[in-house]
Amino acid sequence: MSGEPIVYGGLVFAWLEGLASRDVSENSVWEIGFTEGYHTQPSIAGDTVAALSRVLAVADAPGALGACFGLVNFQLIGVKNISASNAYAKHGADLFIKENDKKAMGKEKIDEKIFEIERQLLIRKRS
Repeated sequence: MSGEPIVYGGLVFAWLEGLASRDVSENSVWEIGFTEGYHTQPSIAGDTVAALSRVLAVADAPGALGACFGLVNFQLIGVKNISASNAYAKHGADLFIKENDKKAMGKEKIDEKIFEIERQLLIRKRS
């Protein structure tokens, strides 16, 4: 593409999940899984990555677990060469629009955005 070494996507995903987990999984009991995600741009050696998360849905866990635990769905966004706060200040809610949906909406893709995925956590409820 640019002649620069591209960083393996699994490594980028692990870094972004780790960065996001510092904020969203303190009371997490179990990572249920990930869905609907992909790399939107490549990461090149030397890029600095940052992560943003947004809560999509909250529900009680099924059955008897529902008394103590909840299911929380997040959208995880990865950006490169810009801090998470600066990315949000610059792009706002457009960061959380799926890149594949933007063309139909007449919106431009975000060059700094490198990753988007949805994740679900089982989280202990506060007492």
